[in-house]
Amino acid sequence: MPTRRSLLFSVPFLLAASRVPAADEATEAAQFVKQTGDAIRQVVDQPGPMSDKRGALAQIVDQAVDVDGIGRFALGRFWNVATPAQRQAYLSLFHQFLVFNVTGRLGQYKGATFTIDRTEPMNGDMAVSTTIHTPGQPTANMQWIVGFASGRPQIVDLVAEGTSMRVTQRSDYASVITRNGGEDVQALIDAMRAQLTRLQGGSNG
Repeated sequence: MPTRRSLLFSVPFLLAASRVPAADEATEAAQFVKQTGDAIRQVVDQPGPMSDKRGALAQIVDQAVDVDGIGRFALGRFWNVATPAQRQAYLSLFHQFLVFNVTGRLGQYKGATFTIDRTEPMNGDMAVSTTIHTPGQPTANMQWIVGFASGRPQIVDLVAEGTSMRVTQRSDYASVITRNGGEDVQALIDAMRAQLTRLQGGSNG
């Protein structure tokens, strides 16, 4: 089944700035991630029901994360064999999983802060290395991979303790498909839809 790995700290707040020269991408990426942390903490620490927080995080995801790009990468070679209708259904489910996983773990990060350690090029993108400090939990190292292909900064991957989120997701999805006939993307879509229904049914909102 699809992974449960959370993308909570991979959801940055969109910077409303115009595109900058390539030489300044490292600075822009670091500022982007810094503002991301501030936006997430505001959502996590604010009062109110989870349904309100879910809506706020969904807007941040829509604006700041390359959801479709990550989703296509995660489907890997099976993207080319999927029908247009299957691609549309898959991306819709992928987006819902992303938002649900983010908001479903908000409570774990109450009071969390993070520091930016360094920013460096990585395969055409910028990797912003951070250390996350959460009360009562060990510190965690996280790399936010920021891409600029759309003309503005967007999160295209998250590397936690050396493990790439989108690479792990691709492996998980490929396993689901190959276990159910080898090339049928519909098997993954059905599995994602069933799991999402269970998750939503178990949520208290």
